[in-house]
Amino acid sequence: MDMLGKNILITGSTGLLGRALTETFASQGANLYLLSSFWTEEKKSWAGTLPKEPLCLLTADLSDPGSIEQMFSELPIIDVLINNAGVQELSSIEDMTPEMMDHFSSINVHAPMLLTALMARQKTDGRDRSIVNILSIEAENPAVMHTLYGASKGGLSQFSRGAALELGPKGIRVNSVSPGVIFREGIAEAWPDGVSRFISSSPLGKLIPSSDVAEAVLFLASPKASCITGIDLRVDAGIGVTTGY
Repeated sequence: MDMLGKNILITGSTGLLGRALTETFASQGANLYLLSSFWTEEKKSWAGTLPKEPLCLLTADLSDPGSIEQMFSELPIIDVLINNAGVQELSSIEDMTPEMMDHFSSINVHAPMLLTALMARQKTDGRDRSIVNILSIEAENPAVMHTLYGASKGGLSQFSRGAALELGPKGIRVNSVSPGVIFREGIAEAWPDGVSRFISSSPLGKLIPSSDVAEAVLFLASPKASCITGIDLRVDAGIGVTTGY
């Protein structure tokens, strides 16, 4: 995928999808800049299994613009930005508070916006660069108790489209990927009804491997997609084409 030596910044790099993204780009010889809100010994141990050089472990508070700007100021030119970090906490509309609204907005929307702006301000030699925002099928398909999350992803979706329009002339492509329900160990036991409904409703009848999402991101970020910008690629086992009734 022609990623050798490219500088890749991945936010939320130590979660389930973040690790799949990191391992996928590491396999392509990319220079990894991995951002996490904190690094435990377990996370550091996992990172130690990746190629050692060049590999940079970063920490920033994505709810704090100053923390983001300080972290970014110490980076080289970023070729690929993957806005993967996000919060997903369940809440009914009646129970929503201003603090919860601010939390979702700051992490899921404002942080990717700021990181995009910071990347766009970097002075380059005209090389092609790329941004991939991780959305969710809930940006288009609402779910009960997920309204805040879906609204935040919907906002990031529209920002992605606007950024693609504005940054294309600057050589920066902006796309997004919307996963369906991603498989993880224990999800069937923790959410039996939801897993059953997703599998029975999706044409392919299965949950989404995190590696499939990572491969979709890799394609969009790579020169193989040099004429693709402003699109949202759903990795959803076909749930998006179901009738819903």
